[in-house]
Amino acid sequence: MAAVVMFYEAVKKIVKLILRGRLRYSMFVLFLSVVYSHYYTWWNFFNYLNDDFNEQWNHQVFFSLTELISTAMVLHLCERNNACKPRLVFVILNIATVHILTSGVDQFLENVIFFRGVFFRIFRDSGFMFSDLLHVVVPLWEMRRYAKRANRGVLSLVTMPGVFGFILLIFILCCICMSL
Repeated sequence: MAAVVMFYEAVKKIVKLILRGRLRYSMFVLFLSVVYSHYYTWWNFFNYLNDDFNEQWNHQVFFSLTELISTAMVLHLCERNNACKPRLVFVILNIATVHILTSGVDQFLENVIFFRGVFFRIFRDSGFMFSDLLHVVVPLWEMRRYAKRANRGVLSLVTMPGVFGFILLIFILCCICMSL
């Protein structure tokens, strides 16, 4: 029920932004790219609880929580008046990078690259990876646009503590995910 309410509220916000002419279409594309991920997640939770299959529960919770954080940031940035500041974009980039690294090692290589998965798994993992790759490319593109509007170079937006924090957070989140 919570998933339905959250989806309803997200769509309501998007519709209001469209009607007011304030939608940032690049972030809307990111939002659309995770609809399947969220649907799949909530369906899995239902299946895990229904079938008493708890082996992947912690792993799924990690991906779900990080995906919700990323989606909340994407929804915030769907508002064209909200600037794509580096600290906001880095949240999306961090989560997408962690998802790419952990799912790449976990299932994507096995199912898609080595073709050892059934069609459903190949399709599922390709969709997840495509969405995560979009969550890297689009925020970097938006950050470049932000720098251009401020008459600055993209690298001038990035600080050494920011880069260190970015790498450290990715390392910590990957370790947490791999331990689940």
